[in-house]
Amino acid sequence: MVVMGKQYDTDCSGFVRLLYNTVTGLDLPAWTLSDRRFARAKDWVNFFKTLPSVEDEAQNNSKDSGQYSELKDASPRFKNLCWRRVTSISNVMKGDIIAYTISGRAAGSSCFIKPKSLSAVLHQVAMSQLYDENKGDYSVLEDVDRLHSRAQEMKMKIMKSLQAINIATLRDLRDRLYDDCMGKAIDINLESNGLQPQGKEFWSRAREACLSTVQHTGHIVIASSLPFRLGKDDKGRTSYTVPTYESTNIRNQKEDNANGVMEWYRSFSQVPMNCKAKKVKSPKGRSPTCGERSRIRTKKSPAHKRLNQSFIAGVNGDKRRRWTHPPTEKRAFKEYSRAESCCVLEIGRLLGDKIQNLKEAS
Repeated sequence: MVVMGKQYDTDCSGFVRLLYNTVTGLDLPAWTLSDRRFARAKDWVNFFKTLPSVEDEAQNNSKDSGQYSELKDASPRFKNLCWRRVTSISNVMKGDIIAYTISGRAAGSSCFIKPKSLSAVLHQVAMSQLYDENKGDYSVLEDVDRLHSRAQEMKMKIMKSLQAINIATLRDLRDRLYDDCMGKAIDINLESNGLQPQGKEFWSRAREACLSTVQHTGHIVIASSLPFRLGKDDKGRTSYTVPTYESTNIRNQKEDNANGVMEWYRSFSQVPMNCKAKKVKSPKGRSPTCGERSRIRTKKSPAHKRLNQSFIAGVNGDKRRRWTHPPTEKRAFKEYSRAESCCVLEIGRLLGDKIQNLKEAS
């Protein structure tokens, strides 16, 4: 992509950040970051959640500033800049930003990425715990480098303890946690060797990370035109298609040249708000073990039925609805170990008055 005479090679979030900075001269607030020095799709999702909606303002005929919607840093090109959240795909306008991610317990309330090593698992889990411990304390979250340093110290200490009980690789940890969700046996081994146990919350997150096959946290696109309604999709759900501008480093399987910046089409559907899986029992009448639940979810059972039936009827009569990206929703069911995971989608709109005379900015 060429912007102002310079060549850029970006992914989806880099594309949106670059355009936002080029147009407004600003960066996304540092407190919105989760585990990187730059905002990714999950960070935009969390940021949009804090905003007041344009629909509520229009209905109440008032301007609710919201806690974080007004931009404190003055833009050199616009005045009265503010962010607003759009609650429905049907209300999307050209230039709106659509971000979606898979929910989980990683930093930023997103999914863990498929790990390549034991070190990667422990670092992700340590970052997720530090993020949750400091959630709301933006003075801590803004210093991402410091969080990574603390996570690195935690990781090295835990890896040394695990090596003492013969857990030296990712496969060793995955095998130990497969049927022991809470890591009780691991903690017992650690205590018997005079080492500090990590607790069930840590091992529960570690198991979630070990079993993840998700390759990225989500996606973010810019609407290039108004959405058009498809009526109902093949599952009977309200569906809209939005023309988009987007960028990706992941090569599209249908078109070899579909990586990089491109104009595309994304379809979104409306589904019930409650996305929790139904409780599964083993044939023997007892609650299934962690390993049995994982094997059950890979078959055409609760998670698969949720796509076909529960998305229309809702769970326990819940009539609330949310918007989702169906392919990402399916990935949450098939590639992620946490039964409650789903696609979380948010839409943001930047409003402001363009400065015609730059002297107005002074």
